[in-house]
Amino acid sequence: MAQKGRCVAVSNDDCKRTTGCGDNGHCVAQDGKCVAGSNRDCEQSELCLVEGLCVAQKGRCVAVSNEDCKQSSECTDSGRCVAKDGSCVAGSNDN
Repeated sequence: MAQKGRCVAVSNDDCKRTTGCGDNGHCVAQDGKCVAGSNRDCEQSELCLVEGLCVAQKGRCVAVSNEDCKQSSECTDSGRCVAKDGSCVAGSNDN
């Protein structure tokens, strides 16, 4: 839907049709924007697979445990296996 010259999301279906849903887990409409509304949205996103950002918090996908990071390609490829401040950072995956 257009509002004040820009497109806004008015329903979850609007968001589910975007690349942001599959890529970033932003599958829920909130205040005209698409945001991460559930862990399932994040878990099924490219962000989870690649960066370990698999848990929905405050409208975005984040890493909350080392397990989130360990399953990502960033852990395997770059050693970013430890969750810190919502992201995966370099560290031992034996933690």
